[in-house]
Amino acid sequence: MNFEAIKLAILEWIDKQAIPDWGQAWKLLSVKYNAALVALGGIWIALPDDAKGQILTAIGVPTAWVVVAIGVVGFVLRMKSQQPKDPG
Repeated sequence: MNFEAIKLAILEWIDKQAIPDWGQAWKLLSVKYNAALVALGGIWIALPDDAKGQILTAIGVPTAWVVVAIGVVGFVLRMKSQQPKDPG
């Protein structure tokens, strides 16, 4: 099997599993939010423990509440209509 065949098989699988127009998903606010969350997660992992503690102290809320807030924001953004508004 060559690279093109593998690529085609992956794209066919995505077409069956993903939302319509998945190639335009980067325009969705929920996708941008989750991409930023992944990037911030990588940064968080790289931070020393004392820096993490300082950040959480500065925020002033328990870690669990930060996680809940992140989840709620993600849920709200996913549920929000992201269709273009009718100008008329």
